[in-house]
Amino acid sequence: MRRIWKKYKSFKNRGIIMSEEKGKIQSKMNLENDKNENNEKHKNEILEKAIIKAIFKTGRVLVHRQELDLPEDYEDNDKYVFYNDDCSSDFDVLTLPDILQLDERELNIFREIFIIEEMDIDKVSEIIAKYAIRKQQTCTTSGYVYLLLLEKAEKHFTVEEDYSEYNERQYTGKIRYIIKDGEKVLGTIVKEITYCNYCIDDPKVSIGIQKCIEYTIEL
Repeated sequence: MRRIWKKYKSFKNRGIIMSEEKGKIQSKMNLENDKNENNEKHKNEILEKAIIKAIFKTGRVLVHRQELDLPEDYEDNDKYVFYNDDCSSDFDVLTLPDILQLDERELNIFREIFIIEEMDIDKVSEIIAKYAIRKQQTCTTSGYVYLLLLEKAEKHFTVEEDYSEYNERQYTGKIRYIIKDGEKVLGTIVKEITYCNYCIDDPKVSIGIQKCIEYTIEL
């Protein structure tokens, strides 16, 4: 009986030890996964900040890699790459897909246009921005691309609000959102509020004068 009890205790202890070892291994794996996720998140933050700065500097939603202020050994995430240049990585084109809200089929069409236009980044950037704005707009709000850019900028930089051209009595006018990196001004997003009657034919909106909002980037 004692032998059986000793064997039982031995197996039980061995099981506890094995369970503890598994727990330690799993804990180590979880820590490693968390570390990798944090590293990836940090890398994406560096890239997003660089792209935001370049967008405000150029006024384009598409930017060349050489226009980004990145560490020399930086390896970016393919998620942000719009076009890879076979001749020189300096001329790879990047963007913020979250502000465009386009699917892969639409992006491929614009990539083809980019090739057809012989890499005229200014022209293609203007076309893709107009398309994305039109696709996202509602009856009373336009310029979502720049609203989403503003929301991205708020995560990484300081944003100051300027109400000097806003009429508080009529609730109309312009509100400027000035994006700053320390003391340096990176750019400005303008929110313009006007009265309009664009929505008369929209059954979801009451007939009458509405407030319309448009977001733009100040060049």
